[in-house]
Amino acid sequence: MDFNTLKYFIDTYENKSFSRAAKINFVSQTAISQQILKLEDELDVKLFDRSKKPIAPTHAATVFYHDATQILNSYHEALSNVRDVNTNAIKLGYSQRAKGDLLSQLLLHSELDMIDVPVNFVSAASLTAVDLLFNNKVDLITTTEEEASVFPPSVCKQELYQGDLVLAINKHNPLSRQKVIKKTDLHHQYILTIANEFGKQQHEIAMSIGSQNIIHTGSDYTSVLFAVLTNSGVTLIPEYMNTQKYANKLVFKHVNDLESCVRIFLCWKKNDTKQLKPVINALQDAAEHLS
Repeated sequence: MDFNTLKYFIDTYENKSFSRAAKINFVSQTAISQQILKLEDELDVKLFDRSKKPIAPTHAATVFYHDATQILNSYHEALSNVRDVNTNAIKLGYSQRAKGDLLSQLLLHSELDMIDVPVNFVSAASLTAVDLLFNNKVDLITTTEEEASVFPPSVCKQELYQGDLVLAINKHNPLSRQKVIKKTDLHHQYILTIANEFGKQQHEIAMSIGSQNIIHTGSDYTSVLFAVLTNSGVTLIPEYMNTQKYANKLVFKHVNDLESCVRIFLCWKKNDTKQLKPVINALQDAAEHLS
């Protein structure tokens, strides 16, 4: 097993299609199929039911998917850390709490490619925003409103994004055809949240709605959207996420009587402002596309 095989499996699992996985990876469908067969032989389990259209992941595939994504993410993080050694690149990172919202990835627009300063993207799953910045793990960090509020006066804080939470709904769910949605409409819905600390806000809102069916699933918003796509649950996500993978297969609606918003901040040390200014400006310009 190698990292390419893991990626082939992940893309096949997420898209329920060998051909789609082949297009994503610029290889033939035969190559994808052969690698998945080898993987099944190596693991001694069946990962996909090929008799169904589209192909259906087995329970073993679902278990392996979560581990495989963690392994591949750790591999890419290790590569990023190695490439950062002995470079003068500016390190843009996100904190543990902000990791799940994927805003940092969205901010890596072409605007950053137009400046002369090299920028490396850094993720750290075990440190807070304060630790990342003051241990010089990052030069700039995108983080949540909660974490930004505890930074000392020596740190500059700039709001990058403020937006509503919207309800992501499977097209087969009757709610998708409902013109107006209220909190009472969600009482008997299965509300899916991220299965770790990143889903804290989702969970608190679901509790305030009065839902008795809160299900923790996935490790980030993309995996939760996939869960909505494959079952009858719904989820509350930042509005900008309706451009992400699977989004075109879902319906997004506001909950009329639900007051909630997401605020993401960019933070940096004041004495680094001059050096970081080109990147800060580029990120602010990129963030406007999300608002």
